Amino acid sequence: MKYVVSAAEMRAIDAATIEGIGLPGAVLMENAGRAVADAVAEELGGAAGAVAVVAGAGNNGGDGYVVARVLRARGIEALVYLAARRSEVKGDALLHLHAYEQTGGMATSIADPGELAEHRDAIESAPLVVDALFGTGLARPVSGHLAQVIEVMNRARGPVVAVDIPSGLSADSGMPLGVAVEARRTVTMAFLKLGIAVAPGLARAGRVTVAEIGIPVELAQAHGIRVAVLEPRDVEATLRRPDLLDHKNRRGHVLVVAGSPGKRGAASWRRRTR
Repeated sequence: MKYVVSAAEMRAIDAATIEGIGLPGAVLMENAGRAVADAVAEELGGAAGAVAVVAGAGNNGGDGYVVARVLRARGIEALVYLAARRSEVKGDALLHLHAYEQTGGMATSIADPGELAEHRDAIESAPLVVDALFGTGLARPVSGHLAQVIEVMNRARGPVVAVDIPSGLSADSGMPLGVAVEARRTVTMAFLKLGIAVAPGLARAGRVTVAEIGIPVELAQAHGIRVAVLEPRDVEATLRRPDLLDHKNRRGHVLVVAGSPGKRGAASWRRRTR
């Protein structure tokens, strides 16, 4: 099964990994960016042109800088479009921005409407866009210039791959906070997030991949995470393989506990014949 966490639970697990286990945040960021780069290369499929990495100032942007550096090292052109002032980039994200630039990468500013207008066509015509603008920490509606940045990503002709969660989605409810990215694929880190496990967020996340970045699964158990998504292997493990000549009553029975008064439709199934 896949554990499903809220934004607050993910912050606590991140902190336990960094402070308790001693695994640096910069290492987690490197692992996250490499996982996204793998997904980008898969989705790109050899399409020509420079991948547009739209990045914010926070840790989600830091993952994006790693993506751009790793893609360039693999021979795939990638350009970072920074939707924040450079002075706002701090900590591990700044470390990875420096690493990207030291290896020949260039960060183009789209921190104001004029700069965004200047580079809008390049982003919209990119063969693929990496959404590294906001992560799970977003708690307020997106408006103004940053809403316009999201709208540019949504108009891109190529697919959008979101880092951790499509920017603009609530990590807890899945509701758009004003405006939100529509991704073809989302690479989420360590654990599935509530906001992309439920409607309407799951419809904007596209295909979701949970990336292993070095956070032990035991930390979810230690923090009392009680929400999970069942996978086929979880069900298969409880079922015995029937013999070919078994009578139907020897093959077990299924009990469905679901629904509530007046809301039984989701739990019912009827064979229809013509």
